[in-house]
Amino acid sequence: MVYAPTLPATAHPLFVDKFPPEVAAVDASVVVDASAVTSRGPATSTEFALALVEQLYSKNKAEQIAKEMLVRYDAGYTIDEVNSVQWKCNGTPKVLVPVANGTEEMELITIIDVLRRADADVVVASAENAGVEIVARHGMRIVADTTLDEAAADDQTSSFDLIILPASSIHELSLSKPILI
Repeated sequence: MVYAPTLPATAHPLFVDKFPPEVAAVDASVVVDASAVTSRGPATSTEFALALVEQLYSKNKAEQIAKEMLVRYDAGYTIDEVNSVQWKCNGTPKVLVPVANGTEEMELITIIDVLRRADADVVVASAENAGVEIVARHGMRIVADTTLDEAAADDQTSSFDLIILPASSIHELSLSKPILI
């Protein structure tokens, strides 16, 4: 989750009370704001990813992907949009997904899968010093496309339309060293 002044957001019910004062808790599965999209956790990761597809492409594209995945997608049913803004990209959206040991695997894989089905250029970047392999929260080993340092240094891929921090990445990312994104 990304914090901004007076950001309306949602999170897992166990963590909503931990929001700082500048974050307004919203009782919804997914919250779409002008500067961020937040969700409650792994069970809402498909809705979250489809909301991102709608923001990056269109409602029709989100519905097409939902139909292909055999899921119901009704924006507004469990999604609360505040401070509407157009996120559409010219061409193929470039998305950076930083990951680290302890990342919630179900949320990570679902978001990457839905965005890649929508033909987004998704770069999964490990924030771990040990290389591209991470061990997710429940023991699943995941191999990232690159490291976060390499993604930031690569002139071809260092400009991203969207950066997604999956659950636990916020808490687990090795951000003891400054990383310029």
